[in-house]
Amino acid sequence: MGTIIKADELIKALKTGISKARDAQTLISCKKGKVSLVFKSASIVYSVIIDGEGKSFSDIEVDAQNLNKLIASYSGKDVTISVDGHEFTVKCGRSKIKIPCSPYDGFHSDHVEEAVSDGSTFSGWIKNHPLNSAASSKKAIQSIKDNVTKTEFVVEAEWGKTDLLKVKLVDQFHGILAVVKLPKVPMKEKVRICIPLSSFIHLLDMSGDLYVDSTKVIIKEPTQSLECKFIAASAFGSIDDMVKLIKSVESPLKFSAKDLHTVVKKINSISESDDSISIRQEKKYLMVTASTSKAEVIESIEVEGSLASAFKLSPKNLLDISSCLIGDVSLGDEGHTIIFKSKKGDIAINGAIVKMEV
Repeated sequence: MGTIIKADELIKALKTGISKARDAQTLISCKKGKVSLVFKSASIVYSVIIDGEGKSFSDIEVDAQNLNKLIASYSGKDVTISVDGHEFTVKCGRSKIKIPCSPYDGFHSDHVEEAVSDGSTFSGWIKNHPLNSAASSKKAIQSIKDNVTKTEFVVEAEWGKTDLLKVKLVDQFHGILAVVKLPKVPMKEKVRICIPLSSFIHLLDMSGDLYVDSTKVIIKEPTQSLECKFIAASAFGSIDDMVKLIKSVESPLKFSAKDLHTVVKKINSISESDDSISIRQEKKYLMVTASTSKAEVIESIEVEGSLASAFKLSPKNLLDISSCLIGDVSLGDEGHTIIFKSKKGDIAINGAIVKMEV
């Protein structure tokens, strides 16, 4: 006697868990007909519950990748799952598969105690959190994720007190600050989270109640939950530091984001890791040049205003920033950092890149 569940629900749960928590431990248990799958990686814990009927069993650990491949042909049917010693069995009609499993004697729980706020930064539960409603920010942030394939950004997000969501994405060389209007009523305290970009994208995909404290953020829906552990962010300081930096920089030069991205994309396609792009102004044009082992490229972009300084940037880092900018762009120079500013509708994108000596 085992537990009867829909194969499609198990297949969906496995695919979702594998995509959200890479290289994760996968735990399966059943209690009172509710089958629970928990995917635990270094930074994410994703849980999903499937309705079933039958015998309960305690936590076991299985290979989710193999299980997902083996049960794909059972789509559209009911399956019976059971545990016998170190074997996990999935039966569908006269067909049956058995894969190795092992008892899990560790501790995991989705129970969270009510945290106590320190008076400035919020801790505790938020009913129907507002992040899911920030559709414009998700599109822009997804664009960043799609264009930055080799580098994992750290995301520091903050909201509360005002109707603005501030999202800072940074790595060692460059940072992006997206500011989005939220439709919800502002809170009395600020909410801050700091997680990998991949975790933040998963967070935006879910609605429901949100829990936050000094170490993690959790989103709970009726049949699934996602826990993301906090990590440290270093480049460009805190969100407040980056906001001050951007506000302090005058941006006398204005041009089209599309024109910049087209030029940088061309140069990046033939550049090596140690190449650089030189940028300077000549009258009404921004001159963008690069000399690589494959070619020498000289491009010009029409601009308004003037910029006294000339500088060099990494093609890859500049491409990461230019792929996120929207509409008209203004550019300013602040010490060792170049600041790009753009705005369209309810979202403002600000990019900061560490420059090199000319």
